[in-house]
Amino acid sequence: MSCQYDRHTREIAINDSDAALGLAGGAFLCLVLALLLFFLVDATWPWLACAALTVALAVAWFRASLAGDAVFGLAARRLKARGGQVSFDAIDASRLVLQEAGKQVLLRVVHPDLPLTLFDVPVKERETASRIRDLLLSMLEDPDRITQASAGSAQKTHVLSPAQRWILGAGAILAQCNGFALDRLGTGALGFRLIDRQKAKLLLDREWHCNGREDLVATISWLVAEGGHSEQFGASRRMAALPAERKEHYLALLKIVAHLHARGGKYPDIDFVATYSPLVVRSLTRGLVRSRHGEDAVAVLAALWDTEEQFEAEDRPCIRAIRQLVAQGLRAAGTVDGAFREEVAHAAANLYGSRGQPLLERYRFRFPAELGSARNERALFADVVALEGLRDAPETIAAEIVRLQRETPAPHRHGAEAEIELLRAIGHLVSDGRLFPDLDAFGLCAGVMLPSLVERLIELRCGAEGAAVFAAIQGIDQELAGAEGGPHPESLHLDVATHLRTVPGEHPLPDWEVVAAAQRARNPQVADEALARYRALFERHILVIDGGARCFADVVMFHRALLGDPDHAEEEISRVRLLDEDRSEQQVAARYMVWDHARALLLYRLGHMVGWFDEPYCWEHMLPLAENIQKHYRSWTDMAEAYLEARLLWNGAAEDAGMQANRQAVNEITADPDSPWNTLDWQLSLHADWTYVVPPVDVPPQGIHESVSS
Repeated sequence: MSCQYDRHTREIAINDSDAALGLAGGAFLCLVLALLLFFLVDATWPWLACAALTVALAVAWFRASLAGDAVFGLAARRLKARGGQVSFDAIDASRLVLQEAGKQVLLRVVHPDLPLTLFDVPVKERETASRIRDLLLSMLEDPDRITQASAGSAQKTHVLSPAQRWILGAGAILAQCNGFALDRLGTGALGFRLIDRQKAKLLLDREWHCNGREDLVATISWLVAEGGHSEQFGASRRMAALPAERKEHYLALLKIVAHLHARGGKYPDIDFVATYSPLVVRSLTRGLVRSRHGEDAVAVLAALWDTEEQFEAEDRPCIRAIRQLVAQGLRAAGTVDGAFREEVAHAAANLYGSRGQPLLERYRFRFPAELGSARNERALFADVVALEGLRDAPETIAAEIVRLQRETPAPHRHGAEAEIELLRAIGHLVSDGRLFPDLDAFGLCAGVMLPSLVERLIELRCGAEGAAVFAAIQGIDQELAGAEGGPHPESLHLDVATHLRTVPGEHPLPDWEVVAAAQRARNPQVADEALARYRALFERHILVIDGGARCFADVVMFHRALLGDPDHAEEEISRVRLLDEDRSEQQVAARYMVWDHARALLLYRLGHMVGWFDEPYCWEHMLPLAENIQKHYRSWTDMAEAYLEARLLWNGAAEDAGMQANRQAVNEITADPDSPWNTLDWQLSLHADWTYVVPPVDVPPQGIHESVSS
């Protein structure tokens, strides 16, 4: 909701239009038009009349969703909205009502000529909404008294010092975008103080996930002391500075992730299944081997693949055939003697002619490494080789599925069904879709590929330490998988990572009481034993890695963004390309520091509005931020340009509505002759040149705040 008062026209504009509703209306309109084109080509006139009515309703819905302003004309004493208007006299207490709708409370105008929802708030803020309703009723009854009270309040308002106005100017773009005035720190003693506070509460809760003073202090600390977004921009610059081949690999993996999230709609030039199905088959085979034989067998499988990497691609089918012969011999004889070696050599020569013998000699050197821990369990080696070889013999997969279905006892049927699904997926991919054509190949590849792609991206972005931390996280997940009644590992990882990002120092340690409080905010029933178990695992797996705690926070956040945010991969691609220039990681972070500092300045203001920070505390902590901004830029214009550049980086170069709002805010501040940008020199000496005026206690809201938005 936003509320803007124009003192010249004496109009108050309240807007609570829902962007999602506008998009829904647009989508519905497009759907209706598409259906018309498809179904009504040869329709009779009754059908056409119904179609015309439907289109009219869709257009009306779409236009209504975009026209959300309610304008209270205090001079004309009329409420105008969506092309209609009613007199203030027609809106009494019975026409301005609060209604509950699910978890929201709506303030509505109930009038036959102008039904209108002014705004909505969570149910827990019903009392605030009720007080705002009383304020509006008072305004409708006597607009002149309200605006006179507001004018009297403006005359009594403490005049800001030059340094205070400069500080607010440093955060002016974000403040302007959110509808906050630049002539005060908080809400002011009079006016729409309740709306201002409600707006601040909503921003802190919905946008910043701050539920109290400690949360807010920690968030500001992350923005200012721990690098915030600037550090992330620097990390993207580090990726842009990679050697060309490695950088292209990073971007290619991001493209695949974006393509997968979009179900093939992002980069249609990628023949995904054909290009990446071998990797998916490997991942599925690993799952099949683990399901049937455990982790020791997975180690054997990894050794088999390591062997293949030592040979050229055209020689690998021969190596797999030789290995199959060896495995069959081990299964039959249990030993590798001279006669057996001669038999294998003869078979290799028959299969591959003159190439077979030298390949066999090379394979002999790799065989002990392949056998590895299975040296005393040669049947295990043979079983792993047989499962790995299914990709070269898709015709045997159907027979293996039939065997499992026929021979598996009922108590073990669930495990067999999981293996059957893996076998079906492998068969489908290695047969180019001929086997089990009912499978969704793209969905299958996406489900299997995303985790492995993200793992590789973490290694590229966070280095060997990141790869080690990610492996440790997976180990923690496996150990917690069998625990009953405990919190989900992902929520614990997130709470610890969020907390660690606010802890200063190169080697931060988590405050487990903070983590426990965050967990109990989600689930008050979480057991102390479950949290203690996670803490022990974290200390055993993560803290033993050099820099593990700090790296843990980076890995968890990057992993969560890649899997949870469909747009993150595409945004990261844009960031890397935008930063592909001759600037160091440190220079990039310094250039865009205003993005985080401006946010911190706004958060101090929001904290003051909701009563978490007092005025002296805010000015004391905002002054160093302003001084730092002044040191990094040459002028108000330079600062504004850096802020807009940072906005582009943050959103992946998307020229969306938010970017347009930021540009408009810059233009409005630049054009305003009374703004700090036009009345204060950039090089103003910044120091505590102010005195404090203690505000009156519990002053009742009477006037109209000039610029409030939520």
